[in-house]
Amino acid sequence: MTRPADSYLRFLQLTEALRGLPMLAALDPLEECILTQVACTAQDNARLSVRDLMVQSERGSPATLHGRLKSMRRKAGSARGHR
Repeated sequence: MTRPADSYLRFLQLTEALRGLPMLAALDPLEECILTQVACTAQDNARLSVRDLMVQSERGSPATLHGRLKSMRRKAGSARGHR
């Protein structure tokens, strides 16, 4: 039987391994937080809009979040070999 702590430690190991891949652009802490929320929402089969992210003031102003989303999109394009 897998304990929750074991699952979390495995998750941390996997995230460290992914960070080491040269094809992935580095994410800042806010971008990681956004990506985590998107992944959790997708896991729950729920919908998440950009507006949903922007109304969460604890992550910054709408302009800050918009800038981070654009940055993440550029990084994703760079990782695929596009600009």
